[in-house]
Amino acid sequence: MKRYFHKLSDKKIDTLIAKKRTIGYLKEHYKQPEWCYYPDALDGFFGCWSLMDLDGDRKKISREFCSKCDCYIPIDKTIK
Repeated sequence: MKRYFHKLSDKKIDTLIAKKRTIGYLKEHYKQPEWCYYPDALDGFFGCWSLMDLDGDRKKISREFCSKCDCYIPIDKTIK
């Protein structure tokens, strides 16, 4: 089961970096938030910059933080 990328701890991010994991690995093992329909949000340079910001915005990802994004899915339309 894939885990949400934005919920990874700093220690886990450091481990991924140390192991030189690729964007392909991230896309295979992690997922973007359920309220996000940004195409390939975990696609590094072409994905969601906030989600992929390892030092800052990634830690802020939440429904509230993302609610102004054009790719936000309101809670009543979220697909589970």
